[in-house]
Amino acid sequence: MIHIHSPVIEDTPSMAPEKLDSQRDTSRNIVSIVSEALRRAPEFPAFRPKHDTELQWDLVSSKQAAKHIAVAADHWSKSLSNEPGSVIGIWLTGKKYSDGINTLGLISAGYVPQLFSVVFSSHEVVWDLLVKSEASALVFDDTFAEVVSKYQILALPALTFTALEATTVGELYVAPVSYGDTAMIVHSSGTTSGMPKLIPCTHGWVKSFFVNTFGHLLRNSRGGSGPNAINTLGSLAHVGSFCLLCAAFYHGLCTVQTSSMGMSTDELVVMIKQFGVNRLVLYAPFLARHIRSARDNPEIIGLLQTCRQIIHTGVTLGADEENWAYDNGLQIMSIYGASETAELMMTRCGNAKGDRYLRMIPDTSAEMIPSTDIHDAGNGGRRFLEIVVRSGYMDSPHPSLISPDGFYHTGDLFEEVEPELYLFRGRGGDWVKSLGGFCDAKSIEDNVRSCCADIIHEAVVVGSNRPAPCLFLEIREDIPFDTAIEKERIVQTVIQRMAPFNQRLFPYERIDESIRIHMLAMNSLPRTKEKGNIRRNETEATYSSVLDTIFADHQV
Repeated sequence: MIHIHSPVIEDTPSMAPEKLDSQRDTSRNIVSIVSEALRRAPEFPAFRPKHDTELQWDLVSSKQAAKHIAVAADHWSKSLSNEPGSVIGIWLTGKKYSDGINTLGLISAGYVPQLFSVVFSSHEVVWDLLVKSEASALVFDDTFAEVVSKYQILALPALTFTALEATTVGELYVAPVSYGDTAMIVHSSGTTSGMPKLIPCTHGWVKSFFVNTFGHLLRNSRGGSGPNAINTLGSLAHVGSFCLLCAAFYHGLCTVQTSSMGMSTDELVVMIKQFGVNRLVLYAPFLARHIRSARDNPEIIGLLQTCRQIIHTGVTLGADEENWAYDNGLQIMSIYGASETAELMMTRCGNAKGDRYLRMIPDTSAEMIPSTDIHDAGNGGRRFLEIVVRSGYMDSPHPSLISPDGFYHTGDLFEEVEPELYLFRGRGGDWVKSLGGFCDAKSIEDNVRSCCADIIHEAVVVGSNRPAPCLFLEIREDIPFDTAIEKERIVQTVIQRMAPFNQRLFPYERIDESIRIHMLAMNSLPRTKEKGNIRRNETEATYSSVLDTIFADHQV
C-alpha cells in the first residue's frame, strides 16, 4: 500500500544567502540529499512515467525511485573507470524516467554528466562540445546508437544505458564532493558562431535550486490539505526539468510526466482529474493555449481553479490571458531566471496591488545594478537596472561564468516601479527570446548578410514572445520580388545558403521555413536617427500584424 506524503508548506523568514566553503564529504553530493529525502519520507507516488501514445501513466513510488538511483550509482561506479570528477557525455532522449535516474546515478558516482538530448540533431556539435569539455567517455541512449557508430570521431569509450531494475542493491554509493565542485554540464546557445556554450552547474547551485528556491516557490501559493502533484516542464535532459525533478523528489511531490511541453488541454485535463496535478509549471505560450481553451469550457475553468499554483515562465504571458486568469481566480505566478542562474525572481499568487510585479526570491545572491546597456533613446528617461549574481555563494553561477568584477551579468533589464518591485524590460545585447529559448539574432543577421550579400541590403531577426524567430529582409533595388514566384525563389535561395549555418544551431533558433521570412523594399525597416542602426523592438511593433499572420496557424 502506498501512503500519501504531503509536506507542510508554510512561510519561513528570509535569511541571508549561504556562502560557499571548501569542505568535502558525501553529504554535499546533491544525490545524497535527494536520496535521503526519498528514503526518509513515508512512501508516496514519486513519478508517473507517461506511455508514448496513450493517455496512460505508470507509477514509481518514492522507495522505488531511491532504489533506482542506488542501482544506477552502483552501475556507473563499476562500469566507468575514469577519474572522479571526469566529464561523461550523456546523450539522452529526455523523454524517459530513466534519463533522470541515470543522470543522478552518474553524479552520485562522482562523475560530471554533460547532458545532450534530441535537440542536438547535429552529431558534429555533440563531438565539438565533448572536445570542449574534455569529456572522457560517452554514454548514450539506444536511439543514438547508429549515429554514434557511424560518426564517432573521438577516441572515447561509448556505453549504452542499462535497466534500472535489480533484485538486490546495497547502500547508495556516493562520492565525496564540495558544494563548489561541478555536478553537471548543460548548454545554452550563446556565441556568434552558433556553437552552444557550456554551462557548468555546481553541487551548491543545484542544491540551492531544489531546496531553497523551489521551497520559496511552493510557499508562495495557495495552501491545502492532501498531496501535491506537479507536471514535467519538458525534457529531463535539460537543466530546468532535471532540477524540478530533484525538487519534487526532495519536497515530496508526485511528478506526472507530460507528452511534451506543449501538451494538449485534453491531456492536462486527465492529469488534473486522474492524478491530482495541482501545481502546474508551463511556458507562457502553452499556458495561454490552455486559457483560451478554458474560456468557453466551464469544466476546464473549474479544473484550473483547483490548482494551488500555476507557474509560467520563458516569456511574458499575454496581457489578455493574464487578465482573464486573474479575473477568474487562477493562482498564476511568473518566475524569472536563466540557465546560468536558475530562478531569481517571482510574482505572487493573488490579485492585490503589486502581486503582478516581479520581486527577488528570498535568500538569493542576486541584486540589481544600474544598467550600462541602455538601448536607443525613447525610454522616457526611465532608469533601467540589470540583474546580476554575486560570486562565492551557494546559488552563484559556476566560477567560469563570473566576470572580473565578481558578478555574473545576465544582461537582462528591469524597471523598478515600486520599491523592490520590478517589471522586465527586455534583454541587453542582440538576443531574441522566442518560445524555444534565446536566439542569437546578431549571428544570424551577420550570416545572412555574408552569404546573401548579392540579394539583400539589410536583415533583422525578430520574434520576441513568438513561437519562433522570423527574418525580415530588405531586398536590393536591382532584385525583383514583386511576384509570388520571384519571392519564393529568393526565399529558397536564402534558406539554401543559410543551411550550413543552421545545422550548428538549436532547432528553435533556425529560420528555415519560407513563411518566417518576410521581404521588404530597401530602407523600409525602422532605424536609429544618429547611427542608422535597425531598431529591433520597433520592427516588432511596426510589423506586429505581419507576425500575427505568420503564426496564426503555426504549429510548434
